[in-house]
Amino acid sequence: MTSQANTHWLEDFSVGAVFSGGPRKIGERDLLFCALWGGDGQPHSNEEYSRKTPWGSRIIHGDGTLAMGMGLIHGQGLFAESLTGYKSMAIKYPRPLYIGDEISAQLTIQSIEKSASKSAGTVVGNLKVRNLTKETVVVDATIAYVVRRRH
Repeated sequence: MTSQANTHWLEDFSVGAVFSGGPRKIGERDLLFCALWGGDGQPHSNEEYSRKTPWGSRIIHGDGTLAMGMGLIHGQGLFAESLTGYKSMAIKYPRPLYIGDEISAQLTIQSIEKSASKSAGTVVGNLKVRNLTKETVVVDATIAYVVRRRH
């Protein structure tokens, strides 16, 4: 549940600040939603097919894993009233995620760009989604958020 009381405006962020969310256990529903959303269900949701892949089992779609990780951070209300969009994202998916795994997310603020705009600026953060079950990173993303200033 998103809380507007936790909203951070551009002025509230500081370089090095860390925001965490989770844990969250991955279930069958997550795989179904990701396969439907991504449109590539065969390699992800078909167990027989998946056994023949390098992963050996069904995996959760990378973008779905990113979305769940962002949800763990955003769901706390961090950007509830202040986020106006994304300037850019550079995303790596170093490891797969499986049904039954448990994830957590951590956003570390890397830079803050206070543009000439009186209404918004850019907050750049590194989002890592970790598979706690296998102790590995499954998403490593640098995200440039466009965040409103406090009025």
